[in-house]
Parts: sequence; structure tokens; C-alpha cells
Amino acid sequence: MKRSYMYTIGIILVVALLVLAACKAKQPTAPQTTAPKAPQPAEKKTDDSLTGSAVADILPQDPSVIKVVVKDMKFWPNTITAKKGEKVRLQVTAEDRDYGFSLAEFHISESVKQGETKMVEFTPDLYGTFIFFSRIEWNNGKIGELGRLVVSLN
Repeated sequence: MKRSYMYTIGIILVVALLVLAACKAKQPTAPQTTAPKAPQPAEKKTDDSLTGSAVADILPQDPSVIKVVVKDMKFWPNTITAKKGEKVRLQVTAEDRDYGFSLAEFHISESVKQGETKMVEFTPDLYGTFIFFSRIEWNNGKIGELGRLVVSLN
């Protein structure tokens, strides 16, 4: 009985997050990002607002890695596309504070400390649109912007 109760609450939470994401869809968002096909040379930027930590800047450039920066309770990019059955590699960098990175449908729950970069790897076995978010306990009870993982069949 207790397990089915928790399952029901989980479903309600996922539906609520999807509704919240749909409401936010009316706001301008960053363009969809996928892993580039060919390696691109690293650029040295003077504007440090979204470049990632020093750790992220010195890691080797890998075309199969998608860089995700978390700053001001927001994800950049906030929409990531992938294909079912193909490995996804996210390089998550926390810029201004500690964050969590959760993607419940794929059993991912990571913590990333301020200034750190963490590699999150998984292979989606489902297709559709899934919400990723920063866990509430890492953000002093504040709910930040949600991100979307869009997994296609091919």
C-alpha cells in the first residue's frame, strides 16, 4: 500500500512538472542544442558569464559531449535533444553555487559543487520529452528553471 502511494505521488509530481514546463514554454528559450558532428576549436572568451568554470575550460573538447552550465537557477542550454539507444554525455558545470542535477526517468541524481564540472552519462531507453531539474535541497528550497531532454526514436 505504501509503495503504490509513493508511486501515485511520483506520477502527480511528474505531471505537475510537465504542466509547469509547458507554461514556461511561452517564454523565449535558448535554441535546442545537440552534440556537434565535428570537433570545434576552443575559444577563449573574456566574458565569464556563461563560459563555465576553469575546470570546464581546460577539459579536452569532445564532440559527443554536451556542455550544460547551471547559473542563477537556470540551465544553458535548457533543451537537449538525443536519440533513443544512443549514449548521452552531459558535462554539467555549476557556476555560482552548488546544484543538483536530476533526471528521474533515467534514475539520475547528481550533485555538482560550485565551480565543479561533473560528467553525467546515460543511454536513454525511453523516448519522449523528460524534465531535468536542480534538486530542491541543494537550492535552499527554491525551485529553479526546468530543462527538457527530448529523446527521439531515430
